Amino acid sequence: MQASTIADPRRPPRRTEWFANGVVKYHRRIGTTLNALVSARFAIEAVNEFAPSMEQIMEVPELKEERKDPMMLLVSSKR
Repeated sequence: MQASTIADPRRPPRRTEWFANGVVKYHRRIGTTLNALVSARFAIEAVNEFAPSMEQIMEVPELKEERKDPMMLLVSSKR
């Protein structure tokens, strides 16, 4: 499934300098992502939000904000 097939039309893709040059970000609601997996007959096994460790924050203080608003949603699923 391509990212664009479940993209939220109210949230168009954004090109940014995030971890690398020219990254295209697709912001979606969590339900959009999870429901797309369920519709494709995937069984969701786990859902986690990335949060940096305190050690990572000590090394890169800007990561502190990511503890409030995680930068990634990690979904483990299988068919």
